Amino acid sequence: MRVLLASLIAFCLCAFTFRDAVQSLKQHQATAALRAAAAAKQHEATKSGAWHEPQFKLSAKNMSQAWFTGNKTPMSGFEVSLAQTIPLTTRYTHLRASISAQQLSQQQQAANQQRLLLRKLWQVLITQRKLRAAEKILQENRTWLRKTLNVAEKLYTNGKATRRDILDIQIREAEIITALSNTTHTHQEQQAMLTYLVGKQATIAPDSIPWSLLDTLVSGQHDHRQQALQHTLEAATHLTHARRLARVPDIMLAFSYRPNLDGQGNFFSLHLTMPLPVTASRRAEQLRSLQAQQQATLQLEAYHAFKQSELQVLRQRQAKLKAELNILHTGIKQFATDARRLAFTSYRLGKATYAELLQAELKLQKILLQQTTLTAQLANTHLQYRYLNGARLDND
Repeated sequence: MRVLLASLIAFCLCAFTFRDAVQSLKQHQATAALRAAAAAKQHEATKSGAWHEPQFKLSAKNMSQAWFTGNKTPMSGFEVSLAQTIPLTTRYTHLRASISAQQLSQQQQAANQQRLLLRKLWQVLITQRKLRAAEKILQENRTWLRKTLNVAEKLYTNGKATRRDILDIQIREAEIITALSNTTHTHQEQQAMLTYLVGKQATIAPDSIPWSLLDTLVSGQHDHRQQALQHTLEAATHLTHARRLARVPDIMLAFSYRPNLDGQGNFFSLHLTMPLPVTASRRAEQLRSLQAQQQATLQLEAYHAFKQSELQVLRQRQAKLKAELNILHTGIKQFATDARRLAFTSYRLGKATYAELLQAELKLQKILLQQTTLTAQLANTHLQYRYLNGARLDND
């Protein structure tokens, strides 16, 4: 029963694919919070672009004490008024456009947050692949050390090796075991991060990961950070226009009606009210919006400069890593492998010391682990380039 349960759990973990992980990221709390904020901005835009509500007023005027006893008094009566604030400019249109641009900016921030989570997912997957490769190298090296230990014990029996050689091999094996233990713990840390990202404990099936996406440096149309900054600048520009137009005040137009005043018939009144913009508040609001517009412009320009510089750095880094990997593949790796093989043969025949064998073994392991590190660095370089240049990070 336990075996069956373990098999079912393993099947469920392996059944989780990269596409499933991407779908889980779309529901992540960090992204959902930004989408909710963007949705709230839509209603704020509607409110900002609307006129003020009309005002209805019912007044009882010139009511003396005699009027309450039923006696008529001059000019006493009720008055009904209806007032409406009317803008003389299109500032409310600009206010609505400013809030709408802010909404678009927050939508792009939500999309960028999802790309950041997807980039983090890729970083976890790259690290896990590196750890698996390092674990394989260490396991193979441990197997080789066990084989070497058998040879050393035979040489010790024949008097061609010392007890120290055997102890050195055992110490070296203990170091490998420690490295394997560290690899296991690091893998658990990455698994914890993966659980945070996808919302549950799962292992992504290796054959479902589209590693080919990270093979080249490409560009795309999904730089949501840049698009968010552009919408922020657009919002600041509309707000500046609205603040400039706000120097022309709105007027309030009111219409009043008083029925049969003192038997002289119905009376109508028309009122026009306009504030006098004599204080510095409107001017200050305009200057503040101009500063915000300048800030948004500088932020967009700074991001463009950073992006171009960073892309150039990433291109140079990619060329460097590919060149170093090519050298490892075409020469150094094979030379180190042959050197360890020859050193082992000489040691088995009693023609080499364990120190020489250890040096060859350490050199090969260093080269193999360096290869896994460089491969991970190259994948992360391509990943960062694709993220920064707006390329897709999934295969949908």
